[in-house]
Amino acid sequence: MSQTRNKPSQPKQPKTTPRRSPQRGMSRSMRERQRQKRILVIVGIALGITVLTLIGGVLFDQWWEPSRPVVQVNDTTLTRGDYWLEQRHQIAQQIASSLQLQLLLGDQFSGQAGAQPNDLNNAVSAIRGSPINEQTVASWIDRQLIIAGATEQGIEATDAEIAQQLVSEIGPTFPAEIITDTTPITPTDIVTETDQLTTTDAVTETDSTTSNETETDATVEVEAATVEEEAAPTTTPLPTATPLPPDEAIAEQSSLIERIYSRYEEQLFGFDANLSLEDFQVGLQNQYQQRVLTTKIQEELVPEETFEATTDPSSITVQHILIAVDSTEDATEEEQNEAFAEREADAEEVLAQLRDGAEFADMVAEFSEDQATRESGGTLPSFDSEGATIDGSQIDPAILEAALALDEEEVSDLVRTPFGWHIIQVTNQAVDAPEDQLQRARTDAFGEWLEEQRTQQSIARFPAQTPVPTLEGAEDVTEEEIPLPTAVLNGPAPEPITDTQNLDGADILTDTLPQEEEIAGPEGTEETGDETPTSENDTESDAASEEVVETPETVDADTEETEIAPTATP
Repeated sequence: MSQTRNKPSQPKQPKTTPRRSPQRGMSRSMRERQRQKRILVIVGIALGITVLTLIGGVLFDQWWEPSRPVVQVNDTTLTRGDYWLEQRHQIAQQIASSLQLQLLLGDQFSGQAGAQPNDLNNAVSAIRGSPINEQTVASWIDRQLIIAGATEQGIEATDAEIAQQLVSEIGPTFPAEIITDTTPITPTDIVTETDQLTTTDAVTETDSTTSNETETDATVEVEAATVEEEAAPTTTPLPTATPLPPDEAIAEQSSLIERIYSRYEEQLFGFDANLSLEDFQVGLQNQYQQRVLTTKIQEELVPEETFEATTDPSSITVQHILIAVDSTEDATEEEQNEAFAEREADAEEVLAQLRDGAEFADMVAEFSEDQATRESGGTLPSFDSEGATIDGSQIDPAILEAALALDEEEVSDLVRTPFGWHIIQVTNQAVDAPEDQLQRARTDAFGEWLEEQRTQQSIARFPAQTPVPTLEGAEDVTEEEIPLPTAVLNGPAPEPITDTQNLDGADILTDTLPQEEEIAGPEGTEETGDETPTSENDTESDAASEEVVETPETVDADTEETEIAPTATP
């Protein structure tokens, strides 16, 4: 029999509320402090980021951005900061040139030659925010190439030489003192009663008085002629500045640049000057350093003692008579010869009349079939000894050969060109002076030398520029090998103006505007609110113009021949 042990029952304890510990009671304040600490940390981080951002911006703006390279020539690098300075210096050069034009030509004419000083001054503030000016970069590259090339040849420009060149060129335009006539007119300069004719000058009955009067009149006439000669304007040659001694030139250079800067400030009319005196000093010295080096290099490339001037004319002006020949481009040589033979007799007849003493201008007006030059006496565009005309075309080789063999006012034999038979007369041949030929030869030689420097010296752009793709074989063709278009020697007659009602009004320009169908939108003709009523005269004139266009009988015979004449092919 098993016995069960009963466990003694435990007395029930009364429920009591646990007491809160002191540490547990402080947890709320600690959490508040921790929250505040986190806020402080966040604020500190934000302030730190802000400060770092500001520092980064300052470093970017003051160090990294100005130090970025733009271009490098050999070992010389143009950074962004250097480029900004170069822009300032070049603007200072432009302002100095503008001020010089103002003093030479006057304000009303200088504005037509370039920007005014106040406009250039405003452009300075936009330098940093503007894209890179390629013209400024190209100018800097050329200066570095010239300096490096001159150094290799042992050529240098001293400070004294730069100052002498600068002072001699622009110094006379900015004199130290402007001489004005401030002497007031004194009473002795005023004609008084004693200068008037007295009774002793009056005509008397004596013969001596008549003789004296005659002599007096002659004296008065001579004096009047002298006064007229003195009052007549004469052409005063520009003074040639004598180079100053080196020390004086350097001192005068500083004074001159200060005068230029003072005038620049005066032109701003109270606005702030965005350029400093140093900008003008560096800019002008850079400019004239390049000029001195260029002159020395030119003199070495083409020495005066070895240069031989030519007698070839630099400009030839001729007038011609054209007997046009109708010959198509696809005609055979035999057919072309037949066409020229048919009109050769007409040309020979005109030439015979000229040989007999007929006036060339009269023969042009009567016989020339070049309608474009007929009214102007047959004058063609002037051309040089190579045949290049002033309008960028090439005169026909046959015309060139005949003109070079003629003297002024001499008439040629018949000259055959693809346009027909020509008779030409040289009206003017200009040969440049030897010193002008020398300077042109030096300029050309220097241009070739500078191109050689571009290939021989190292030039790097940042970022590197991608070359423009060219057509296959196009890189083998140089600019000199591209032929000029042949000058048109049988142009059509200029269109006559038939509407004489509107010659003095602005309505004559409406013929060049697009028609209604050209400016019509997708929904039809665009309607405008301005409708100008057409007068009866305009309506009649327009009707007459339409009749002229639609009636073939009104076309002149000369115009018909011009339309069927062969045109020039480039």
